Amino acid sequence: MVTPGRLSLRIPAVTMAGESVEKTRAARNAVRRRAGGMRHADVVRVLRDLRSGHLTDDAIADVRRTVALGEWERIEQLLAGTAEPYVMKTDPAVREERVARAEATAAQEAEERAHQEQRTYDYQAHARVYALQVMEEAGLLEEGLGESLGAEGPLILFEPGDLKAWHHVRERTRHTSGSLQARIPRSIRDSADFPVSVRAHSGLLTMMAWVGSLKAIDPGHVVRLAQADPEAALALAQWMTGVARR
Repeated sequence: MVTPGRLSLRIPAVTMAGESVEKTRAARNAVRRRAGGMRHADVVRVLRDLRSGHLTDDAIADVRRTVALGEWERIEQLLAGTAEPYVMKTDPAVREERVARAEATAAQEAEERAHQEQRTYDYQAHARVYALQVMEEAGLLEEGLGESLGAEGPLILFEPGDLKAWHHVRERTRHTSGSLQARIPRSIRDSADFPVSVRAHSGLLTMMAWVGSLKAIDPGHVVRLAQADPEAALALAQWMTGVARR
């Protein structure tokens, strides 16, 4: 077999005009399969026939002559000075190509994941800011409103990423409330620090704002529902989320 440490004679990445990368790769692989088991003298004979136009084997006829000729010349140089036969799987150039394709695939997948994450965040940011603006217009973000309705804390809980989401949406649309930015606290407490009833009515009202069912609702009723059965209020919010995404 070909010694791994030998010169691999790198193949140019540029393809023939009008040829796709896949077609060029297929042409080279066709030559490599035909060269399997050949020794240097065998490859020299193939090259001589190819250059003279005497070789009419299908493996050559189906590919561009220049691509095939270049690959045979590379294999001939790879085997020069050795009596070993050509083995495709130990060809240094083949290994390098496999590594390069694996790296390219990994890079493409990482880029696609990054794009998907960005699209997901863009959607979530717009949905969050939209819900906050609806609640602001309904007067539900007024300070002290929760306590006046008998809640155990604020009526609506802000989230740590709200200010970032507001700026994200502001950069992409003119329909963003400037007054909403002023309402978002710079320092936001963890929602886990609040009673479950507060998390429940905050989550339910937020979801109602998002799906458009907030009009004419008495927030006091939502507060009392959350206090009576916070798990039911949270379950209702989750159900509305599922319905809205269908």
